[in-house]
Amino acid sequence: MWAFLAATAIPVWPSGSVLTRPVRAADGRPQAAVDVLATEGLTPLPGGGWMLEARAGWLQVRLPEGIEGVTIAIPQGGPVLVTPPGYQVRVTGVQDGAVIHEVRPVGAASQEVRLEFHAVAGQTTTARIGTVTAAGDARGAGTFSIAAAGKTSTSANTGGWVRLKGGGNGHRAGMSQFGAQGLAKLGVTYREILDHYYPGTTVKKQAASDTSQVVRVGLSFDEKGGAHDLPVGRQRWTLKVDATATVVQGDTTYDLVAGTYDLTYEPGEGFYFRPLDPGGKALDVTGTSVTKVEVKAPTGKVIHLRYPTSGYRQYEGTLEFQGGGDGRMKVWNRVNLRQYLMGVVPHEMYASWGEEALKAQAVAARTYAAGQQYGENGDLVDSQADQVFHGYYDDPKYRKKIENVVVGTDGELLYYGGSLISAVYSSANGGWTASNTEAFGDGEKSPPPVPYLPGREDRFRLASGATVTPESYQQGDVSYEATYFRWQRDVAISAIEQAWPQVGELLAVQVVKRSATSNTPITIRITGSKGSVDVLGRVFRSKLALPSPLLLHDKLYLREFPDVAGALKDEINRAYHLGLVDGDRYGFFHPDEDVTRAAFTKMIVLAVEKATGEELPTGSEPFPDARPGQALYDYVVKAYNAGIVNGYPDGTFGYDKAISRMEAAAIVQRALKLPLRPEAFVDVPDGSAFAKLIGAVAAAGIMVGYGDTFGPAENLTRGQAAAVAVRGYDYCADNSCKP
Repeated sequence: MWAFLAATAIPVWPSGSVLTRPVRAADGRPQAAVDVLATEGLTPLPGGGWMLEARAGWLQVRLPEGIEGVTIAIPQGGPVLVTPPGYQVRVTGVQDGAVIHEVRPVGAASQEVRLEFHAVAGQTTTARIGTVTAAGDARGAGTFSIAAAGKTSTSANTGGWVRLKGGGNGHRAGMSQFGAQGLAKLGVTYREILDHYYPGTTVKKQAASDTSQVVRVGLSFDEKGGAHDLPVGRQRWTLKVDATATVVQGDTTYDLVAGTYDLTYEPGEGFYFRPLDPGGKALDVTGTSVTKVEVKAPTGKVIHLRYPTSGYRQYEGTLEFQGGGDGRMKVWNRVNLRQYLMGVVPHEMYASWGEEALKAQAVAARTYAAGQQYGENGDLVDSQADQVFHGYYDDPKYRKKIENVVVGTDGELLYYGGSLISAVYSSANGGWTASNTEAFGDGEKSPPPVPYLPGREDRFRLASGATVTPESYQQGDVSYEATYFRWQRDVAISAIEQAWPQVGELLAVQVVKRSATSNTPITIRITGSKGSVDVLGRVFRSKLALPSPLLLHDKLYLREFPDVAGALKDEINRAYHLGLVDGDRYGFFHPDEDVTRAAFTKMIVLAVEKATGEELPTGSEPFPDARPGQALYDYVVKAYNAGIVNGYPDGTFGYDKAISRMEAAAIVQRALKLPLRPEAFVDVPDGSAFAKLIGAVAAAGIMVGYGDTFGPAENLTRGQAAAVAVRGYDYCADNSCKP
């Protein structure tokens, strides 16, 4: 999957790095600790931080009472952070080559959250994250947790935010794994999936079975949990055998009886197996020319090899230990191709997914291994640098399923024009696949484009004739959307300035060149007070730890909605920057559409809360059409309890009902505590219930009407509502309207 990337070794970060020391609040105070309740695929590292050992892993954390979020440092070139719905991710700074993330619950989200971390194929070169006990915490330095973000402080003095909207997770070239799963749910076969994502290719079945092909996999994790792109030597390996194993050196064989051993190597002498069990039997394999031994697993058994940070892993086949002049030993695991794929497929794709998606993954993984000559040249390793391989897959729930998937595609490889393809794949593409040139090169000429990895919109025509986007669709009773099909990141302006300090004070960020076929940003221009710099879209992604390079609009900062123009343009865009309004999932605002009563209520509540710095009170509400679980319910509750909104005579609120201009005037007058005033509009009767409310908002300059008319019964548009919210924010900031 990494054919277009020269992977780099993963460093052991110094103790002074933000990845190993506590992340502090903007005022320098240490932040409170957050308990890690459970984890999978991540291993705590000595000195602080976690190592991602699989393609994806997660931490389940609980926020302490009074804490609203967590702060975590991820190195540039590190894994991508994924959060569940109901949580906001903000990038608050860039320090020591790490991107500081802040995760906060939105609304009534749970105080317990699962943080997922995904290695991005072709782009993740540092598979670790920094997560440490806060300074001053009572627990010992060996306790691993995430620094918490307090209610009133952030991890950086940002001075403002840039909101980025994008799609996809990873480089987006080749097969989308979430897209494959989406198609599998619709009954699409694995061969159709492969033909879709690698157009023009052919699946060919080899004459020999997977069981007859040997794969040699280098073990690349060092003693401290660091993963590398080549096998890594150690001074000592600890291994355990459950029955007598065979040790081979040249033409000589030895018995290694059941037990646990420390294995060391002395240059010019040989290998020493020293038992760790009482009464165990030592084994010496010596000779001045001895530099390699093999340990063969007993028939039907495995060899257990210890990793200091994560315990034992199980290996079938043979472990080959190669001694070096420094006394360190590198290790390769030799297994057959079926055993190798059994250890790869469930670590590259969720084992719970559909079998057709998993079969597509198996063929892609087999093709990748074949392209690496099955490791016989020593270049195939067990980490994200190639394909994640954890040895023997022993999950009793899914092992039989994975075996069926691998056996069901036995010997199948992908070819284009008679040659093996580079079967790259990524998590999700956001609705557009990127070409290999866009994903791994300069976006235009280098590396040369290959025909089976085109940049294009990801659309699939079903047998029924319907056309779907594989990562997001509604087909009959089947509804599906990929994690990170659409995503949003609020990035502190200071974080961009820290990442590109040569530009000075940030003035603008803009996509200046975009692929005409795949929507992929090729070049992004960052402009500041000291000049500008053009960077590749994939570099922009990496430096700010974004999920993918796919950004949905050209003007990123100062941010402007592409469908907003005219007299209200500046106020609408300012409302967005203040966090009072948002666009749709594609970043459009739809200013001429009617705004609902619930949506307008949210805008006004946010305007008051942000201007005053205080949240409105919550409680209960009497409306039968306002229910917990609705997206805007919490804002309706706050507005009702603050005396800002009322219902209709029938007791309903009109949650999804378009709001009229006179109703909006009433809400604004109550929210801002405006003094009642007479009005002069010819279409507003002086004695009407809304007359003085309309006069109040007109006198304050918040709703000014159309010359001598107000249009009281007309529906308020989204553009007008955004302008009203901004004006209300300014009024509230200048004239105390605290609850």
